[in-house]
Amino acid sequence: MKLLVVIKCNPYMHSKTGELIPSKFLLILLIVAIALGICLRFLALDHKLYWHDEVYTSFRAAGFTSQEINRAIFTDQITSPQSILKFQELKPNSSALDTIFSLAIEDPQHPPLYYLASRLWMQIFGSSTVSMRSLAALISLIGLPLIYGLAWELFKSRTIALIAVIFLVLSPFDVLFAQIARQYSLLCVISLASSLCFLRAARIDSKHSWIIYSLVSVIGLYTHPFFGFTLVGHGTYLLILKLTYLKLDQDSLPIKRYLQAIALAALIYLPWICVMVFNYQRVSATTNWVTGAADWLFYIRTWLLSFTCLYFDLDWGFDNVWTYVPRLLIFILMVAGIYLIYRRTERQTFIFILTAIVVPFALLLLPDLILGGRRSTVTRYLIGSYAGLQLAIAYLVGITLQHRQIVGQILGRSLIVLLAACSIASCIVSNSTDTWWTNIPSYFNGITAKIVNSKPAPLLITDAENGINLADIISISHLLSDRPKLLLLSHSQLPKLPDIFSDYMVFRPSSQLRQAIGDKNLESIPDTGGELWRLKLRDNRLVFPA
Repeated sequence: MKLLVVIKCNPYMHSKTGELIPSKFLLILLIVAIALGICLRFLALDHKLYWHDEVYTSFRAAGFTSQEINRAIFTDQITSPQSILKFQELKPNSSALDTIFSLAIEDPQHPPLYYLASRLWMQIFGSSTVSMRSLAALISLIGLPLIYGLAWELFKSRTIALIAVIFLVLSPFDVLFAQIARQYSLLCVISLASSLCFLRAARIDSKHSWIIYSLVSVIGLYTHPFFGFTLVGHGTYLLILKLTYLKLDQDSLPIKRYLQAIALAALIYLPWICVMVFNYQRVSATTNWVTGAADWLFYIRTWLLSFTCLYFDLDWGFDNVWTYVPRLLIFILMVAGIYLIYRRTERQTFIFILTAIVVPFALLLLPDLILGGRRSTVTRYLIGSYAGLQLAIAYLVGITLQHRQIVGQILGRSLIVLLAACSIASCIVSNSTDTWWTNIPSYFNGITAKIVNSKPAPLLITDAENGINLADIISISHLLSDRPKLLLLSHSQLPKLPDIFSDYMVFRPSSQLRQAIGDKNLESIPDTGGELWRLKLRDNRLVFPA
């Protein structure tokens, strides 16, 4: 007896083969949604600032280490923004090994697959913002046939599968991360691919299908370590079936095949496991920002924002209640979808959806509860849970849309149009801005660059002591004109400044540099989040001696 997933569907319209019949309305909506989704992904690729993490993507892919860039640009010499942008281009005489080396010694928590793909992309299409982001945008489109296949594998309904495609192609989260030169669009795609391969392997239970699943798992692990949460979810699904469904032929549960596939994937991934283990201190140092404490209200609000940004990504401030009202309604729809799956499908289907959502989230939440921190509040870390949530709402809308009664059909059409409209509106607003919530710690880089560019002959000063200024000064340089100049300090002492500039500004000074300058000599510039300061000088000297 194989693991078969079937759907109880007596109250709904079916073809002679038992499939749900997609309506003309749905097919038209699908075509429009795909066209819009492609436009939303590609038409504004260069509109948002090229932020901190993307800068790291470029110079890792190019073969540089941050240490050598620090030495090269923080020289206490006045330079132009354009001169430091060369570190966003391929390093001369470098190879893919330089990319791997850069990650291994400085960013071992990031496996090299996406960066190697980005390097190849740079070699073919160049290193411009549009070029670097277009790779992620193209990868994101691969998810459309994958979510269709996954929905079909679970529900055997073309209608539900097409609705899942519509929601994915218009999803504000997926569109947003399709426009970011990072590995997260690939992580979304490979999470879908692995779940589809897993279900097919469990159903067919052939050696060939499990090998494919294992190889897809390798790609996922070399994309991001947190892909492992998805694999744990698959194993949890099989374990629950074994423990709770004693009426099933236990020999038909492919647990052994699953473990063999995971063992093979782990073996191939072992070299990078060794890299992370041997360089664990670096992993800890570069991820300690998620260990900060937070109260439960912060957790709850952030979880709500993270889970519902799949359909709605507008906000009126973190502390504004109206930010959460529409999101709460969407969350209720998600819960309703899960409940309907529980009531109307085979238990195997419900357990798969439940484990796909809960396990990745729980594996982030448990360390937060035990060790403290806020790993589970980082939206991109929750990617493993998102497919299950998208399928839950697709199922809810699908069975409502296909109800025999006209009231049900009207409700279904209203839901799909309303959710699609929320997604489109969110994407349009996001695409019209130069920064978004994903751009922390670079959120104010855009306004910083505008202010600096507005001056006739400004000098922008910053130092290397902060630790994050390297990537952000390069991020700002992408936006600066030819007029501004940079003074990048290797230490926290302000040298004598030449009297040839109209304005002297300091970007995100370290505590050491602020102490050396003196707070009285710094005037905060409004609307920059306290990151851009005007330096008070008289006769080319500090007004108040430090």
